[in-house]
Amino acid sequence: MIIREDSSTNENHGTYPGKRTIEQLLNYGVINLNKPQGPTSHQTVAWIRDMLALNKVAHTGTIDPMVSGVLVVMLNESVKATELIGHEEKEYVALMHVHKQLPKETIEKSVSKFVGKIKQIPPLKSAVARRERVREIMDIKLPEINGKDVLLKVRCEAGTYIRRLVDDIGKDLKCGAHMAELRRTRAGIFRESGSFTMHELKDAWEIYKETGDEKTLRQIIRPLEEILQTLKIKRLIVKDSAVNKICNGAAVGVNGIAQFDENIMKGEKVVILTLKGEVIAAATALMNSSEIKKAERGLAAKTDRVLMRLNTYPYYVN
Repeated sequence: MIIREDSSTNENHGTYPGKRTIEQLLNYGVINLNKPQGPTSHQTVAWIRDMLALNKVAHTGTIDPMVSGVLVVMLNESVKATELIGHEEKEYVALMHVHKQLPKETIEKSVSKFVGKIKQIPPLKSAVARRERVREIMDIKLPEINGKDVLLKVRCEAGTYIRRLVDDIGKDLKCGAHMAELRRTRAGIFRESGSFTMHELKDAWEIYKETGDEKTLRQIIRPLEEILQTLKIKRLIVKDSAVNKICNGAAVGVNGIAQFDENIMKGEKVVILTLKGEVIAAATALMNSSEIKKAERGLAAKTDRVLMRLNTYPYYVN
């Protein structure tokens, strides 16, 4: 971080993300959920909303009812950060059933054709318009082939339809194929190994309500800021006196900046934080890092989406 101005924060306003109460954490929390087969993604987040008595709950990327695995769930104010997280690459394990037993080399050769940029038309039952679009497949591995059953491990761009991919591989093999089972094992930084089931969330919530024991619930619900730190999003850290202006939609002036990341490029997405590390807003840089460092006045970033509640900080902090 580059220090533009030495600044301190008023401990009477705001809260360090790691020191939030459970009630505060529920407003700025993220859950790495291990979704079961059966319910839709919409139904799953609705259950969580009702369970935790929240106003808003959303997810960062739909998976079909019969698909299990990682579903990233955003709570209350964190919902506004969905766009920052939802475009990360995904990883799936799929069981493809080919309609004719073929040599391993034939299957491997066909599958290799689909690594790179591919064209897809979304299935009939999809939440988007059925227009041809380009998606990138970064990697496809074949951990196991057993007769007509082929296990695929796919690393791909968000928005890739694995069922369509399997269907297209079947057409290339000239015998047809269908997807027998699918599991999402990773969504960006969220991995299957760090996910929690609905039962685990329910148990942790009931223990908290009955005994006040927060330990397990805090393991499941993570602060939004903890997630943002692991993403490749540049940061602008502002002084306390600038926080509420930004919460009201104002752009970020250079005189309100205390610290900022190196190599910020004009036009890229950045996140605005307080000196305590609380997320204030998502923004678009209007200056690069060298300009921010040298400028005596001007706007460094345009506020796109406010995440912090208004009046968390006063307009002027002593």
